[in-house]
Amino acid sequence: MRRRLGVGLALACRLPNGKVAAYVYGPTDVDEATRLMYPDGVRYSFPIELREGAEVGRLRAKLLSILRHHVKSIRKAQELLK
Repeated sequence: MRRRLGVGLALACRLPNGKVAAYVYGPTDVDEATRLMYPDGVRYSFPIELREGAEVGRLRAKLLSILRHHVKSIRKAQELLK
């Protein structure tokens, strides 16, 4: 927000315990903010129907995070979802 590039807030899924999972994303530079059409503020994304999700422990979450950064097909899929 300090760089005035905008922030994205999106609902991701509904967990089995009834809670809702969300994520926050901030573009890395002006080009990315422009390409993703981020406003100078907050961009919200709330799907009408949430997917069902599953909770994972810290170890699995860390492993998924590492894989996300190193597997090219996962990065491409994430870019398409932005």
